Amino acid sequence: AGKLADEVARIAVAKGVLRDASREEDLARFLRVVCVNAHTIPRIQGIMLFYWLSMFSHSCAPNATYSTDLSGGGLACIVARPRALQHIAAGEIISVTYLSLQMLLSPRGARQELLRVQKGFVCACGRCSGPDEIRVLPCPTCRAAGRDSLCFPAASAGSCSAGLPLTMTGAVSDMRWSCRSCGEIEADRLPLECEERLLGFLLGFDPPDEQTVHSLRAVISADLMTDGPGSVAGSCVSPSTMLPLTAHFLFAWLQLILVRLLLRRVEAPASKDSGENGACAARAAAALRPLQAWVALRAPNCLYLLAVEFAVPAVRGLLRGGRAEEAGQLAASFEAQLAAAYGHRHPDVRFLGDASACRRCYGGPPQSSESGGAACEGTSWVASCDACGVLLATQGVPAGSAQAAPTTATTPALTKTTTATTATTTATTIAATTAATTTKTTAATAATTPALPQACWCARCGLAPYCSPGCEVAGRAAHRALCVSSEGLLP
Repeated sequence: AGKLADEVARIAVAKGVLRDASREEDLARFLRVVCVNAHTIPRIQGIMLFYWLSMFSHSCAPNATYSTDLSGGGLACIVARPRALQHIAAGEIISVTYLSLQMLLSPRGARQELLRVQKGFVCACGRCSGPDEIRVLPCPTCRAAGRDSLCFPAASAGSCSAGLPLTMTGAVSDMRWSCRSCGEIEADRLPLECEERLLGFLLGFDPPDEQTVHSLRAVISADLMTDGPGSVAGSCVSPSTMLPLTAHFLFAWLQLILVRLLLRRVEAPASKDSGENGACAARAAAALRPLQAWVALRAPNCLYLLAVEFAVPAVRGLLRGGRAEEAGQLAASFEAQLAAAYGHRHPDVRFLGDASACRRCYGGPPQSSESGGAACEGTSWVASCDACGVLLATQGVPAGSAQAAPTTATTPALTKTTTATTATTTATTIAATTAATTTKTTAATAATTPALPQACWCARCGLAPYCSPGCEVAGRAAHRALCVSSEGLLP
């Protein structure tokens, strides 16, 4: 820490922002100013201090953001451009977020504690004051009655602002929990201490590979599916509660870590095989879609951060791997959110727009979503068989992966006539022209957008698509290096 502080002081003096680095009180004040007000700039992999931007308030559900662009002549500089994420009324506070994507997908207590330690305040934004619905746990009361229901922390009662000590998930003893079915329940009947330990572990642990992520998912499932010390010993969650339990923020964290690991492999300098890169990027896209749905439902203001950190690199990897169709659909599902945050002229937005032009509409059941991504009417997500490369329509894609867009009605092209005709003749001509145009359009659409065969996913990792069980067996040798589950690598 001493060497780092000396280096920072040397740079500050050289840049003229600190007069005398030997005065410890001046250096300490300078470091506090930077720590509290600086913003992380991924483009330069560092932090920067902006005068006006540092005056914006924080919110865990911000109504504004900013993008950074290189500007200037010989000496390049970084220009921050603020932009509203939604309509901001006169007199309303303009807020950005001081937190990373992972912390924005964290529970209320974790966000408040981090801001208290790093920035010196306890957040009381609308998201921190309302129910904490990303911490859903099975309700022990409903389970005892033979029902499956989920409970979550109720709206904040203001204990944080009163100066009570916080844990990373909130003051456990003072937390009020509510069930959607039976109302309020006692906190000591829930596995909150176990949840606390898991959160603390994940905050300081960087899984080295996919196998570790799958193993952690199994551990977290087992730990969160047990009752707290105040419940009957030996009781556990029924298997039917397993699917709703994926609404818990720890599952979103693991999905985020999994996507990051896959993209790290795609972007590794030693990775030269375009086919292998494309397969890794496709796995990252498959893992990204349920995370996109999770964020769209529970933290929609964070979708643009998901696009910047994960969607843009995944699209690049898919394009480098020769998977333009998959890249186009993934780009289309994130383009609107990124454009709203950064503007249509931003390089990443233009890149997603160019990539989305490669996609085509294929027949299939319509997809619906809260995410706001663009897609074609009746579109199914496409994937390439890992063994033979044939295009497939994916199964089991959660809501949020695509957004149906309204179709444009077909307008018949009528030939102008200079001679007078009767009403009957005109009606007949219009009907015939419309029928012919509709028939031709339908035939052309069927020819260019055929219904794709459905994909079957790898039985172990669930991230590799195949067109048939035979292709899965044939592609196992190439897939072995990638396929992992809680049981380990493929034999």
